[in-house]
Amino acid sequence: MMDFSFTNTQLIIAMLTLLNPLIIGLIYLNYKPKATLAESIRDGITTCIGSTMIMLVIIRVGTSILDVLGVNLLAIRIAGGIILTLSVYKMMSDQDSADDAKAEQQAASKSIITPFVTPICVGGASISMLFTYISNIPKFSMAIFWSLGSAVFLVFLIIGAFMPISILFFKKIPKSILDAIKTISLFIVFSIGITILLSTIPDIAKLFAPA
Repeated sequence: MMDFSFTNTQLIIAMLTLLNPLIIGLIYLNYKPKATLAESIRDGITTCIGSTMIMLVIIRVGTSILDVLGVNLLAIRIAGGIILTLSVYKMMSDQDSADDAKAEQQAASKSIITPFVTPICVGGASISMLFTYISNIPKFSMAIFWSLGSAVFLVFLIIGAFMPISILFFKKIPKSILDAIKTISLFIVFSIGITILLSTIPDIAKLFAPA
């Protein structure tokens, strides 16, 4: 019998490494610099529940939905890398072009679903990682469903918790230093998107390699 606690531990560590809560918290602070503590808690809960629900659907349908649609993990990685890269690039562009008064006015109306639930939390990288774990399970059952579901819930709970944490602690940092940190955090996530795309090049090359 497979040791699902060990499998889940691996999955939790892998997802938290990929979806660094600290960096996501800094991006959230960049996204909503004037958010109140109550708003950041609400956004954290929304991110946790929204991301978990999507992942539960993915766990339930497994890789069978990919077979039905004729989509493979390579295509998901490529699409996820493109969407993540473009989303973060847009956030960096908005940071550079928007004046403070306009940015503050727009911040309150910004939806947390995009880009935090998707594509940052639920994107090509995290989906393909989850599908990889599912494909290695010999027989799917409801016990496995709830076991993997609890793992992804814990990951997104930690990520969601870092949104109010960023509001509580990072706002005390001098603005010049915080701006530099937030810019670096955006570039890190941007580089993750580029890395996802670059990692697909060997697999794409194999598709076109002569038999």
